[in-house]
Amino acid sequence: MRYSFIAALFAATVLASPQPPLPTGGVTLIDPVSVNITVEKRQSLTLDQSTALKLHNDGRAQVGSPPVQALIWDTTLTAHAQSWANYLASIDQMQHSSGTGEGENLASQFSTSGVQYPLSVSSYAWMNEKSNYHGEVIPQGNFASYGHYTQCVWRGSTKVGIAYAISNSNTYYTVARYSPAGNVVGQTPY
Repeated sequence: MRYSFIAALFAATVLASPQPPLPTGGVTLIDPVSVNITVEKRQSLTLDQSTALKLHNDGRAQVGSPPVQALIWDTTLTAHAQSWANYLASIDQMQHSSGTGEGENLASQFSTSGVQYPLSVSSYAWMNEKSNYHGEVIPQGNFASYGHYTQCVWRGSTKVGIAYAISNSNTYYTVARYSPAGNVVGQTPY
């Protein structure tokens, strides 16, 4: 499988039986039934959604004192993310939304053979920015190298929704929406 991963930053404002590994390696997909994941209205999550949520929440559990609380999957945020991902796929370019009042992470991946788990691959990349963050106040330092991560672990954010769409050029546009929004200027995430 040939694909390239490009993450764009415009930061606005396993527990189960073995599963196939993600293309990035090192991440195991999880069965949402075997993990206690908090989901709004108890809707069912796909394997990709539950893994993306677990990646976020595992990262959140490792920071702060006390640790940052787990995110809840939110269907409204997921619908907002899906709508924006559809738009990005239609124009085939990365662009942040504006005026939503929600936090947002974007990623794009190109593949001629498909991306099996786009939400998990994107979440893994965002969480991998942890090594670039050293406690700076937002947006000090190299914000472009850590802003996805800080939105993922922002203490004030309590809900998330993530979706993707595929353009005619086989680019997968992944959008994550967070509420309340993180990356507040002059603050730290936890």
